[in-house]
Amino acid sequence: MSGEAAVSAPGKTILFGEHAAVYGHPALVTALDHRMTIVAKSSAALKRGTLRLEIPALEIDRTVAAARSVSPPVAPGDLAVLAFAIATEDLGPVTPGFHLRIVSKIPTGAGFGSSAALAVGVVAACRRGRDDDLSLGEIGRLASAIERHQHGKSSGVDVEAVLRGGVLLCRRSYDHALECHEIPSAEARLGAFRIFHSGTPDES
Repeated sequence: MSGEAAVSAPGKTILFGEHAAVYGHPALVTALDHRMTIVAKSSAALKRGTLRLEIPALEIDRTVAAARSVSPPVAPGDLAVLAFAIATEDLGPVTPGFHLRIVSKIPTGAGFGSSAALAVGVVAACRRGRDDDLSLGEIGRLASAIERHQHGKSSGVDVEAVLRGGVLLCRRSYDHALECHEIPSAEARLGAFRIFHSGTPDES
């Protein structure tokens, strides 16, 4: 058992279909080159069943009980704690404690998929740190559950963009399953595409 894993996940933006995707309409979504890195490792220095959460950008460095139950995130760092709980809830007690370090270049509250990157990255890093290499589908399922806690109703396109990268056309099928198809020639056409962050809006 390695006890340690690092995962890098990209941000995303919806080029067309923003918000309408929540209601089942098609959306064109792309991954961004801003990334979030999550390092998860077992730590003998921590008591059994505890989680040390380190997020330098938010000046967070605290140790909490790695509870198996989840509750909606309220304070900064809560989403990471919730993501850890969902990612590891079927693995039994955390032995010894676990240390999560999250470093992000993705602006928060800007529609760039920071919560989806965190959800995917925490799930993948925690499971790989416990030598449990989940499939992309299983990572996506757990990450989508985390996103629903964060956003209520989620279209699912953020998680798919973070998982797959590239440019995707996503739409709901007749049975309401989300289908995403890669647009292989998009990279050349969008190679010079630029997005400018104009600040967090007053209303979400």
